[in-house]
Amino acid sequence: MADRANWDAIKREFVTTDATLRGLADRAGLSNSTVSDRARKENWKRLRADFRAQADENFLALAAENRARRLSRLADNSLDMLEAMLVRAAQQMADPTNPYPVNPKDVLEAISKIQLLRGDATERIEEKRLVGHVYPPELLAALGDLARRNLDGGRAPGADIRSLPGATERAS
Repeated sequence: MADRANWDAIKREFVTTDATLRGLADRAGLSNSTVSDRARKENWKRLRADFRAQADENFLALAAENRARRLSRLADNSLDMLEAMLVRAAQQMADPTNPYPVNPKDVLEAISKIQLLRGDATERIEEKRLVGHVYPPELLAALGDLARRNLDGGRAPGADIRSLPGATERAS
């Protein structure tokens, strides 16, 4: 009887469904040990786990694609609506008899939303940095001393750039 069993169909059902080995054995008219031995030799449990992992991956990819498609349609529809609103606002602003004045803040808000939906920058942030250098205190003291001597109107002996800490031979 085990020789005539459709092992491919039994294996496929186990891998692709929640069927138990005992249930498959009963339906095929086989002993539970015969089906269990075959499943163990061919590693059906690993095949089932791989199948489910692939099914989960496919489901997530399809769900992500559907969500992206819906979000894209929503963004397109929103953009169309905002652009139509701007056209209507421009018409109302140009009509001096319009009893309902358009608030410029509303127009600016609509423009900001359009920029956001298009992926344009909605605001610009400028950042400035001041980078300071750390000088040895001896150098700063020597520069201050040199500046004081020069402000006093005379040059004291050795009060030149060569006397500063870190001065090189090339400075002479």
